[in-house]
Amino acid sequence: MRRDADGVPYMIKAGYVRGDKGHPYFFAWAVPYRATNATVDNFRKNYFLLLPGLISVPVCWAGHCGPRHPALNLWLQRAGRSPGSNLSLSIPRRNANDELDN
Repeated sequence: MRRDADGVPYMIKAGYVRGDKGHPYFFAWAVPYRATNATVDNFRKNYFLLLPGLISVPVCWAGHCGPRHPALNLWLQRAGRSPGSNLSLSIPRRNANDELDN
């Protein structure tokens, strides 16, 4: 990071590159820091503005709008009707031989 005569910051990337015949060539590339900093600030602002939507859309889809497994629907219906104190009620098996019946 350097500053020009007016005090404007800029970043310099410098190094050597080998040419076709193996000769080293020095290069230097300067970029105003203001432009780089503005790019990072814009990304940060847009990211935090979009973050609630990026989280809420998949959660809404999975929780309310998305497809449900038939056994999950049965479980939700049974859980809604079951009083919390009656632990003897169970969800009937479907005989589907999958992880939900085990």
